[in-house]
Amino acid sequence: MKKNRIINGLLISAFFFSVTLASAQTRMPDELNTAAIREQIEYVEDHTRIYDNFRAIREDIFQKLNKNILDSLTAVKNKVAELKGDTANLISRTDSLNVLLTSTRSQLEEVTATKKQDQGIRHGDKQNNLQHHHVDTGGRIDTAHGAGLPGL
Repeated sequence: MKKNRIINGLLISAFFFSVTLASAQTRMPDELNTAAIREQIEYVEDHTRIYDNFRAIREDIFQKLNKNILDSLTAVKNKVAELKGDTANLISRTDSLNVLLTSTRSQLEEVTATKKQDQGIRHGDKQNNLQHHHVDTGGRIDTAHGAGLPGL
């Protein structure tokens, strides 16, 4: 009887060892190494069985799919963080350019106002000179000096 137990124990151990060895030698499907996540999930759905509303999936396939999903989520999370940084930089640059634009417009308005004021003074000086010249010439306009003056 003891001998039968030992033999049965050895047979059961050999069976479990061969099953473990066989499952360790089963190769990973290519879809889990090359396909997109959606295609990997479809592969698992198509190649696994359902028992009493539970899906039976090999542990190595489950671990690989889980790792792939987590890696994809991490990559997307990093890309989102990168894009948020880029967006913040662009917003900062836009704000800086808007400040510069406002300053440039203010300077342009200032220069335009100064130029208009200077032109008004020059125009007034020319009119004063013309009036002074008018008085000096005894009522005659000197066409050599009065020609081309704006408003005359």
